[in-house]
Amino acid sequence: MQATEYHITTEFIELNQLLKLCGLAESGGAGGALVSEGNVHVDGQVELRKRCKIRPGQVVEFGDARIAVLTADAAAMAASMEAQAAKAKIKFDKRVSKKNAAKAAAWAVQSKIKAGVKIPVKLGAKKGPKARSQENAIAAAKRRGVTTPEAPWMARTSKTTVAKVRSAPAEAGATSSTAVPVTAAPRVAKVRPNFFAEKAEAHRRRKREG
Repeated sequence: MQATEYHITTEFIELNQLLKLCGLAESGGAGGALVSEGNVHVDGQVELRKRCKIRPGQVVEFGDARIAVLTADAAAMAASMEAQAAKAKIKFDKRVSKKNAAKAAAWAVQSKIKAGVKIPVKLGAKKGPKARSQENAIAAAKRRGVTTPEAPWMARTSKTTVAKVRSAPAEAGATSSTAVPVTAAPRVAKVRPNFFAEKAEAHRRRKREG
């Protein structure tokens, strides 16, 4: 049986990660699969929890491999704590620099606004669905031959209707060249005969006559 020792610098280590770090599994997921299959023993008992917390003093067995988990010495613990502190400091400095950059950019924009400088629109800004829909309608109108729609609704109208609307003010003698939409006459609901009521009335009439 191959016996190894693994020294941890934390309070515990997860079982699937231990199998990965000791070279018994290619990844944490593969280690979890080995555990779920019931091939891993912890302190002589079968362990089915993939993320079981293994603490110093416990023994993990898998096949011919035997791993004894121990606590690292003081020097290794100090080195691990220093590495964690350095990593946390780098993360904190990055967050602070990002906030300072955002504040500096906002201050520069406010200074330009106070000075009367026009702020250009960001070219990479994403347009809203309404603007995209209007642009697509205008492009479709141009493909139909309507090159200069005076109103957004004209971009979605056929070429013949647009021509009629444009010529409507001139025919009516209007001075304004702005196109106005054509309003259709209101629809009149068709009254359908009630055959059942007519049959009932005929039946009552026959009864009265007979």
